[in-house]
Amino acid sequence: MRLASRGDTRAGRRLLPVLTLVVALSGAAACSSASSAGSPSSATPSVSAPAASARSTPQRETPATAADRKLIAAMYARINAAFRKDPNAGVRAVIAAQYPGAASEVDFARCVNAIRPGAKELPKGVAISFTPNIKTTVLEPGYTITLRRGGLLHPEGRIYSTMVAISGTGIRAANHQRHQVVRNGTAYQFSSC
Repeated sequence: MRLASRGDTRAGRRLLPVLTLVVALSGAAACSSASSAGSPSSATPSVSAPAASARSTPQRETPATAADRKLIAAMYARINAAFRKDPNAGVRAVIAAQYPGAASEVDFARCVNAIRPGAKELPKGVAISFTPNIKTTVLEPGYTITLRRGGLLHPEGRIYSTMVAISGTGIRAANHQRHQVVRNGTAYQFSSC
């Protein structure tokens, strides 16, 4: 499907693939809060954990531990460094940071196609950056993701929510609520590409 018309400027045509990637990369990280439930980045809806578990142990949103915040910030720093080195390395870094239980939700060809339809690899100069606002990182133990292949996944580990500014070549940063999991000393995230 072609979204751009013939009269679009050259800059507009370059912007479309990057915007597509931002939506694709943020799609699986959509949360169940009212603020993002209707946003265009909510391609993969999520739900709260079953009511029984919420009743048995009432959970209060608390600040993330300092150690987990550092792990989350370091994960996004690795992804950003990879994109600066080479856009294809950046895609691989996004895939490597995917939560293991949702690994089938991402693959290289799908991510590249979200940025450059029909491309097998990304050309030099394509850049995406993830800037987490670590001060917004809070525990969200009830987060459950709806997988594209079907079924619900409640991640193992400490689940967090963080506001992340996603920007790229030729686009203005947009803030998205993203989810992360810290498990066995490693931070993971969720992507839909």
